[in-house]
Amino acid sequence: MSEYKLALFAHIVGVLALFIAIGIEWMYLRLIRGADTVERLQTWGALSKGLDKLFPLSTVVIIGSGLYLVQKYWGWDAAWIKLGFGALVIMSIVGPAVNTRRFHAIGLAVASTPHGPIPPALARQVHDTVLLTSVQTLAALAVGVVYLHIMKPNLTESLVALAVAVAAGLLISAYSIMRAGVVQLPVTSAERQWQ
Repeated sequence: MSEYKLALFAHIVGVLALFIAIGIEWMYLRLIRGADTVERLQTWGALSKGLDKLFPLSTVVIIGSGLYLVQKYWGWDAAWIKLGFGALVIMSIVGPAVNTRRFHAIGLAVASTPHGPIPPALARQVHDTVLLTSVQTLAALAVGVVYLHIMKPNLTESLVALAVAVAAGLLISAYSIMRAGVVQLPVTSAERQWQ
């Protein structure tokens, strides 16, 4: 088996792992937003275990194998390669800074909250619109990067594709927020620590 095929295989496995992680994250967020008790939040919490490791691992595999393929076989000339790489770097920064951090804070809050109805402070964390928007927009951006890799468009088409992906993620998020009728409650100073 050639080095090229092995590197391409690693690249595709990394992408599959990333989409598995995105699917789990999306499902976890959907389930906890529908929970009505702390017990239910604890039940769904098992879904999020390992996401903080799967995301970075998949990103390292994707970027590592991608850099190898670019350096040895493809080159940096194509716009779709540069923009796809840039989008992955953005995802690897925003994901942990927003999603992982907030999911971790929710997990800690759930673990320290007695059973029963979800208290308002925890409900604010679970229904955080920034978290919802980030999860859904990063998922759409990942689809946009896959589009670039398959279609290999020029610079203008690549920019349009990524813009459409981000816009789709934002629109899906806005629809989800409006559909849920979520109103952001004021955040107290004690609650700012998890943000």
